[in-house]
Amino acid sequence: MNEIDKLHQAVEREYDSRHLASRTRYNALKNVIAFIKEYYHGDISCLEMDKTLFTSAFVGHTGYTSQASKSAINELFNQYHKMNNGMVHSKVAGTTERKVQEKKPTDAVPNIVLNSLPPVIDSASEVLILGTMPGPESLKTKQYYTSSHNSFWKIIAKVFNYGKSLNSYSEKMACLQKNHIALWDVYKSCNRVGAADSTIRNQVSNDIEALLLEFPSIKRIILNGSKAANNFRASVPYVQVCSSASYISFEQKVKEWEKWLII
Repeated sequence: MNEIDKLHQAVEREYDSRHLASRTRYNALKNVIAFIKEYYHGDISCLEMDKTLFTSAFVGHTGYTSQASKSAINELFNQYHKMNNGMVHSKVAGTTERKVQEKKPTDAVPNIVLNSLPPVIDSASEVLILGTMPGPESLKTKQYYTSSHNSFWKIIAKVFNYGKSLNSYSEKMACLQKNHIALWDVYKSCNRVGAADSTIRNQVSNDIEALLLEFPSIKRIILNGSKAANNFRASVPYVQVCSSASYISFEQKVKEWEKWLII
C-alpha cells in the first residue's frame, strides 16, 4: 500500500474512533485524496505546505468549499504530521534508542526554477492563447497541455476538427497553424508545487509585448484561467476564459472558448 492510501485509511480510522463517520465526510475525504493524486501525483509531501495555500489550491481547482472538505483537509494535515513526527526505535549497542523524526519544513514550494516552453507562433497567427506555466507533464515532454486532466486539446478538436481527436503532437500543431492560433505562457519562470497555479511563487513574466511587436498579426489574446489573467496587461485586446483544466463541464468550456477562438 502506498503512502497516500495509508494516509487515507488513517483519517478514516480517526473518523471511526471519534464516531464522526458519515457518507458526507467520507466523500469529502475522497475528493481531497483524488486532488492530491491528480495535482501532486500522489506525493503527500504537499501536506508540508501552508494549510491555507493547500486549501486555496484545492478550492481553486475543484470548487468544493464545504465544511466537510475543510474538515477532511484538517484531518489529513494532522495525520500526516503524526506520521512524520512519530517515535521510531533503533538498536544502539544492545539498547533501544528512541528517536524523533526530523520535522520537515512547512513550505513545500521547491527552490527548483521551472522554465516555460518556447512560443508556438508564426507570421500568420492571429489569436494568442496564454496559459500560466506548463504543468509537470508538459515540462517533461516539452509539449503544451500534455496532462490528460486538461481539456485544451479536446476543446480545440471540438471547435476546429469536428470533434475528432487530434492524436499526435504534430497533428495538434498543424491544427493550430491552420487556424492561426499561437500558444505561450504568461510566466517565463517560477517555483511551484506540482501543477497547482495557486502555489506559484517567485514568478518572472515572459515579454509578451516583445512577442506582439515581432508578430504584429496577433489580433487577440485569450488568457487560459484566472491565474494567467492576474495583473495582465497587453497592447492588443485580451479576454479571460475559464481554465481548460477547471472542473466545470466540457460543454461549458467549449461554449466559453469557442466564441473567442475564431476571429
